[in-house]
Amino acid sequence: MACGRHAGAGLHVAGRGRHGGVLRGASRFPSPMSGVVIVGAGPAGIAAASTVLKHGQQPVVLEEGLQAGGQGYRAPGEHVRLDVARLLGADWPAYMQFHAMAEQVRTQADFRSQVSVWAVHDGHVHINGEAGSLALPYDALILATGAIDRIDPIAG
Repeated sequence: MACGRHAGAGLHVAGRGRHGGVLRGASRFPSPMSGVVIVGAGPAGIAAASTVLKHGQQPVVLEEGLQAGGQGYRAPGEHVRLDVARLLGADWPAYMQFHAMAEQVRTQADFRSQVSVWAVHDGHVHINGEAGSLALPYDALILATGAIDRIDPIAG
């Protein structure tokens, strides 16, 4: 018997352990574009997207930055000379594992970088990016926006 709260997605199945697999016919996500939308591509967003992909869905991943990584695992730009392995020390293996998972998500999911989410209303995520403003429908929304908000100061 599936847990009541997650029964529709089939992600949590009692008796088969956590993330026990998708039940046949249990998915409530009708298509990749109207299924799962994940806001944020830091560690939590990438982990969520990886889990959704493992369950046979193609999520839409929205990231404000140029690439995945969030505050903690952001890769330095090409022009920056930085020994990340030395800087991270014992966290280096986790950093490498994260970026391997992020690359898999980037190639298998609908990954959209440099996108701003400006509203969530009536089953749609409203975004603005290079393609202009769009309203993406969703059946499941995962907010993985991280713990640090950057507020631009406004004079006056």
